[in-house]
Amino acid sequence: AEIAGTAGVSKATASRALRYPESVSAASLAKVRQALAILGATGQTSSPGAGEGAGTGSGPLLIALIKPAVSAGNVDPYSRLAEILTNRMFALGIAVVHIEAITERNETLLETILGSEHGGPAISGAVVVGGGAAGVLAGMLAERGLPLIRISNARHDDGISRIYLDATGGIDTAVAHLVHLGHKRIGLAVLRDSAAPARIAGFRRSMAGILHIPATRDQAPVVEAAGGAMAGVAAAEELLDLRCTAVIACAPSLSFGMLEAAQRLRLDVPRDLSLLTVGDVPDADVVQPPLSQVVYDWATVAQSAIDEVRAMIAAGDARVHVDYTVDPDLVLRASAVPPSVAEPGLRSQSSSPRRRCPGAEPTETSQAEFAEAARPQPWTVRRKSVRSATRRPSSSATAAGSAIRHEARVCADPTLTVRLASRAWESVSSSSAAKASSSVTSSPR
Repeated sequence: AEIAGTAGVSKATASRALRYPESVSAASLAKVRQALAILGATGQTSSPGAGEGAGTGSGPLLIALIKPAVSAGNVDPYSRLAEILTNRMFALGIAVVHIEAITERNETLLETILGSEHGGPAISGAVVVGGGAAGVLAGMLAERGLPLIRISNARHDDGISRIYLDATGGIDTAVAHLVHLGHKRIGLAVLRDSAAPARIAGFRRSMAGILHIPATRDQAPVVEAAGGAMAGVAAAEELLDLRCTAVIACAPSLSFGMLEAAQRLRLDVPRDLSLLTVGDVPDADVVQPPLSQVVYDWATVAQSAIDEVRAMIAAGDARVHVDYTVDPDLVLRASAVPPSVAEPGLRSQSSSPRRRCPGAEPTETSQAEFAEAARPQPWTVRRKSVRSATRRPSSSATAAGSAIRHEARVCADPTLTVRLASRAWESVSSSSAAKASSSVTSSPR
């Protein structure tokens, strides 16, 4: 029933197509075979026109997953997609061969994939992810008649079935979001590859349409960079010199380069520079700060690619050309915020405002009072000290001598010191005499 529903035929027709293929029409048989390929089932149907390696009656399929080789220092933007493709095909019982395309080795890879002299199983189809050397190898395989589908972020007139990842639509979404936050000075960092012209044109078109500006090179700055984090650092420094408050990075290596450049310049992301990435950055949610992204639904892309390549394999020479376009979604995290009021590109961590306690800011009155209080006033203070010593004399001459020595140290006028010391000594002497007289008078005879 499931095969019949997927094929769009009756249960009886599906049953006859599985048991007696010659008893049904060619169109119904092709539908049933396509349904078998989509569902991952195997049947006993056979046809001279199905082609070798159709996978319907000769065991499990063997599909090549082809990606461009990633050079040292770069980040693979399709690592998550490749992982989902591998897991999905493994769950369907499909054997997957991972191939990294390198321009100098494409001829050898072509013979390895299609040649039978190596004694291995024949490749039934291929899913090609990305461009560069992988795109060149995809064209070579298509010329040899291998069923394949290509997943790429650039359009190519090579006649190969494809799933187009619309990066220009993602850039438009990124620009709209940053403008909504209040940014007007927005820069774009792209890799120098075949997709760069379309991305640059889409960026300037979005800037002109949303901000209503001519979007010239000065008003919509763009930096093309080679692969690698160091190229991302150089691109970031150039955009910061152009006084951008927000940057759209179109590759993981460029995003990490932006973070590295901001750290070197002691800029805070996102306070001093907002960053938004178009494309998939591995572990973007655990980076500090978590990166806002314009990403694709990789699960849907992977399932569509698998379904289409299996349908092509089942259809044989009757396969049809497909052309899908996938629009990305905006995932908001913490790397893009409204712009700071400070001058763009010049604010550093050390320039953050220092906190003050309420009322701690001095006024003109408090400063005058402080100056008056800080002025030295030796006479008033020392007179009060002497009066206190006079009113409360010490009970012994030793204490009086200590007070006299203390007054002599702190007093600045020698004449006043002698005069005050004489008064203190007379006071102590008279007090001692009075105490002695009182003790003699009050003692019993």
